[in-house]
Amino acid sequence: MKAGVIVPAYRTEMTAFERASAQRCREVLSRYPRVIAAPASLDLSLLQGILEPDDIIRFSDDHFRSTRSYSALLRGPHFYDLCPDWVYALIYQLDSFVFLDELEFWCGQDIDYVGAPWPNFDWVGEGRHAWLRHLPIPWSRLGEVGNGGFSLRRLSTFRRLSRKWQVPGKFINVNEDLYWSWVMPILEPSFQIPPAHVARAFAVELAPSEEVSKAGRLPFGCHAFERYEPEFWMDLLDSQNRSSPDDAG
Repeated sequence: MKAGVIVPAYRTEMTAFERASAQRCREVLSRYPRVIAAPASLDLSLLQGILEPDDIIRFSDDHFRSTRSYSALLRGPHFYDLCPDWVYALIYQLDSFVFLDELEFWCGQDIDYVGAPWPNFDWVGEGRHAWLRHLPIPWSRLGEVGNGGFSLRRLSTFRRLSRKWQVPGKFINVNEDLYWSWVMPILEPSFQIPPAHVARAFAVELAPSEEVSKAGRLPFGCHAFERYEPEFWMDLLDSQNRSSPDDAG
């Protein structure tokens, strides 16, 4: 199945973790094409040297000025026309980390979208997203799955639905992952997102130690590695390195 990795970039400078994230992406997902999506004016020489992308696709700088403008880009159709011969795209932001090469497996699960679950997800209906609580469906039916920073998307579905709902999509002012994981299943009940107990094997973000324990295994990847329980991830990776056959001597 034809699939690839899209790495959004918006800054020339890279933290030590972002460099490690890009290197990990190149090493673990080496058999898939890697594409950088970036502002037209951004100097990508550092990231290019680490990621070794197959292509770089440029957008107007305006799309990368804020979370709001980036979300508008990913709610609309233009972004999903990037790689017309791909079936699936893995969005890999540089605060992600991939543990295993399971991309082909997840592409074979007949899903439209999957990202890390949001445990204890009542927070999503607060602040500027409070209007979600007034949607004309039971609150319990809203999804627990959907972080977009490390997410898999079936491109044919995203092309079709982003065009079909392009006009309302411009005015539904939510982060793009909330749009695709919460709003779109209401607009399109056939939009396929796996339940949380499946999605946590794909990725985790919030409460990683709890989520990994529930899954009983290391996920395909994670998002916000440094933000949520970084010590958990570092201890886990350290223990894996110590027990690896290569280190057995």
